[in-house]
Amino acid sequence: MLNSIGLANLGVEKYCEEIIPYLNELQ
Repeated sequence: MLNSIGLANLGVEKYCEEIIPYLNELQ
């Protein structure tokens, strides 16, 4: 379970890094 949680956290970080700049461009 720890590995799954770690992978999920990395996925969230990558998602935020890609989505936040995209949202900033829309504003």
